[in-house]
Amino acid sequence: MSNKEDKLSRKLAGASDASAQNLLGMMYQQGKGVAQDDAEAIKWYLKAAEQGHADAQNNLGMMYQQGKGVEQNYAEAIKWYLKAAEQGQEDAQNELGMMYQQGKGVPRNDLEAIKWYLKAAGQGNADAQNELGMMYQQGKGVVQNEAEAIKWYLKAAEQGHVEAQNKLGMLYQQGKGVVQNEAEAIKWYLKAAQEGHADAQNELGIMYQNGKGISQNYTEAIKWYLKAAEQGHADAQNNLGMMYQHGKGILQNYAEAMIWYLKAAEQDHADARNNLGMMYQHGKGVPQNSAEAIKWYLKAAGQDHADALNNLGMMYQNGEGVPQDDAQAMNWYLKAAEQGHADAQNSLGMMYQAEAVKWYLKAAEQGHADAKFNLSLMYDIPLNTAADVMNDSGEGKDVVRDKAEAASKAQEQGIAEAQQNFGLILEEKKRVSPDNAEAVSENEEQEYEDEQLDISLVLEESKDITHGETEAVSEVEEEGMADAQPDAGLVSDESKNVSPDNAETVSEAEEQGDEDKELEAPLVLEESQDVPQDKTEAISKPEEGISDKQPGTGLVLEKDKDEPEEDPETIIKDAGKGIAAAQNKLGMMYQSGRGIVGQSNTAAIKWYLKAAEQGDADAINNLNTMYENGGGVLQTNTETIKWCRKAAEQGIASAQYNLGLMYEEGTGIEQDNASATKWYLKAAEQGHADAQYHLGLMFSQGLQDYPEAARWFLKAAEKGIADAQFNIGLILEEGRGVRRDSVSAEVWYGEAAAQGHEEAQSRLNKMKNK
Repeated sequence: MSNKEDKLSRKLAGASDASAQNLLGMMYQQGKGVAQDDAEAIKWYLKAAEQGHADAQNNLGMMYQQGKGVEQNYAEAIKWYLKAAEQGQEDAQNELGMMYQQGKGVPRNDLEAIKWYLKAAGQGNADAQNELGMMYQQGKGVVQNEAEAIKWYLKAAEQGHVEAQNKLGMLYQQGKGVVQNEAEAIKWYLKAAQEGHADAQNELGIMYQNGKGISQNYTEAIKWYLKAAEQGHADAQNNLGMMYQHGKGILQNYAEAMIWYLKAAEQDHADARNNLGMMYQHGKGVPQNSAEAIKWYLKAAGQDHADALNNLGMMYQNGEGVPQDDAQAMNWYLKAAEQGHADAQNSLGMMYQAEAVKWYLKAAEQGHADAKFNLSLMYDIPLNTAADVMNDSGEGKDVVRDKAEAASKAQEQGIAEAQQNFGLILEEKKRVSPDNAEAVSENEEQEYEDEQLDISLVLEESKDITHGETEAVSEVEEEGMADAQPDAGLVSDESKNVSPDNAETVSEAEEQGDEDKELEAPLVLEESQDVPQDKTEAISKPEEGISDKQPGTGLVLEKDKDEPEEDPETIIKDAGKGIAAAQNKLGMMYQSGRGIVGQSNTAAIKWYLKAAEQGDADAINNLNTMYENGGGVLQTNTETIKWCRKAAEQGIASAQYNLGLMYEEGTGIEQDNASATKWYLKAAEQGHADAQYHLGLMFSQGLQDYPEAARWFLKAAEKGIADAQFNIGLILEEGRGVRRDSVSAEVWYGEAAAQGHEEAQSRLNKMKNK
């Protein structure tokens, strides 16, 4: 405003011109042409308002509402808004609607709020249109109607109202009030995001990350997460942390992930708090610190975060960062389980089972038949076998005698199912009933040598073999029933104990073994020295004839077709004599349910332990596998690491890889990248594909030796590891440590994309569109 205009306004205002007085009030409020002065603005607004000037009345209402130039007074604000609103002033009508909706200066009244919003919205007021959309969406003051909400949001959004644009994006994304349309959602999110709306920026990042409504693009996702995160948006900060942690669209950087997790966690973001706990637990981006992990898990658990509750359960169960406490572990598992957390539900079940076994055993030792029977049901094996396995209380003739006595006692107490289970004792593949159990005791010394028989002389449970089915065992073997098929993860001594049929089953299972395992590959973006020409050529293209089969996590059982199958009874007798190889084979028989024994993970573990304690490498690896997978035992980091290390030291590649993984992640052991690299290298040199891939990551991320990283990525890529194929493609495309080769990069991206690797597909699309 020019000096001439200013003088005119002052002259008119002094002459009681209401419009001039209102204008002068605005000049003082905004500090335009005059020194900013809210009190002076109030003075001139009041003069105009008392003359009935609607805009001045609205402005005066805002000054009272916000407490500018005058003490905040909602009642006085309502008074002036009402005067202006009754004259049709749309801003006052909208503000009056908000005062009624929020109960400021008047009792809260959604119906009255709707009334004033409608008046303002009918005049095209975008704020009122947006508020009406929210009232219809939430069913406040009106019957919930998402289609009506869409109508009002659209009116506001078309006027550039960013909140309405964001809400419209959400409704299109969720298909509420409209047919779900992710492309339309992207359109409205983008409009709001470009205006700086943090929620829209975060949602847009999610859409790009997940490839919903738009081509997946991690780089674009990071861009929008960053914009929102810099505005303090906690969800975006956590999302950005995850992108750094997993190396999606950016070089994997645990330290940077920690920074963003911490920012979100300080805003009480439960996911970020849990993520921080995991970073501290596994030593990623920070020194491994179980106590600090517990601290953050507790904060997230206080918000009922299911993963954090489960993680606390594991920490207490394993004694990590806290004294080992099964009661506390069960308490946290229960909280997570009640929220539907599957891992917690499983862990809780296993702990209850272990506790139940303890008390059943105490009762069984006193001859309580119900307790013995319950043990048999828990382990799905004959009752007398369960008692022997859990107590490890005698072998050979003493076992048979004890079983017979237990059967008689159970019969005397009239437990029908226990009678049936106890009666299933076999001598030379002949059934012994409780009635002639005494005969077993009398004849056993003449029939068997000491330590030659064990619990393996118990047939299938009564549910599988009824009295009188004397040939049931041979029928099971001949028919190749599913219960007698070996587990695909079972490890053997040169795979000598599987029939051809079973070997084929295992082979098929092995091929599927690692397909579900998906590792997230970080982008390799650092510069390095070129590798020699011969290395570059070796990396450039996939070798023909390379199998796409990924290695399993242990030795696989495959029967030599020319080798005769060993007699199960010979294995049993040799195991009783203390021969380690036979004890390992007997463990495999129990684990798979083959031969003349029933399936029992508990019995398998017992025999693996006997062989492992004698240093049998295959038994050590089998035992490691069962501890790792929780087969028949509670998974504990201490036992897992113990047997994994023993197997690794015996030269078993899968165990070396697993030990490397434990060191890298700090799982149950102090995080140590140097040790991780050492064990990955040992496994990789034996051709273990996952180890080769992880070794490539160690060289690219930590050691930053890109030629060496490329060498190991290539080896894993040629074995069909999709993440390795992606990384070798990236190295070739960027020329990091090798000669740039876009053609070969495209080939490797194609290999990974064919396996469903999303980032490889995104890179491939970009290359083709150039």
